Amino acid sequence: MRAFPPLCSCSICSDTFLSILQSAITLYAPPTSLSSDISQSDFSVSAITANAPISIAVNHRDDSAPTNLALQAESSFAPVVVSLDPNFEGKFHLESGMGTEVFYSTNVVDPSGRGRLRMVDVEDRRLSEASGRVSWVPSDPKPRPKGLVSLRTRSAKAVLYLEEKCFMSSCLEGNRLPLI
Repeated sequence: MRAFPPLCSCSICSDTFLSILQSAITLYAPPTSLSSDISQSDFSVSAITANAPISIAVNHRDDSAPTNLALQAESSFAPVVVSLDPNFEGKFHLESGMGTEVFYSTNVVDPSGRGRLRMVDVEDRRLSEASGRVSWVPSDPKPRPKGLVSLRTRSAKAVLYLEEKCFMSSCLEGNRLPLI
């Protein structure tokens, strides 16, 4: 069961078989691009493969307006590893027959520079599933739609990093995305 419909009208969509999917994505939205349509994401990423690992690092440019991210990553018999920078706010769900891991820090600098506190709530953590939400408090006076991240695999781990910015080289040096 997918967490949301396929995202093939997305910004980035990759659907393959037996091929490693590895991406470092930098998001940018001009400060005047705050969308009023709460039914749509500013950015969507869909990465689906079989029998091959997926590793995705998503970061925002320092001068980017807040954005909404919908990300779906699915594989089978191989790990799915995603790293999201502190700009991500929203829900996440991980599913795997071999275990899930969520790494996070609440001691992260507010990317908006307003001194807000980061809240990470892992609501449901079992061996095969983990779900929760990430937010900054106090929230914006004009609430934005929140993101949704869904990771799924079988016979390997699903891993989500919700920590500091991580670019591909630093992710690899820190053994964050060890899929090459």
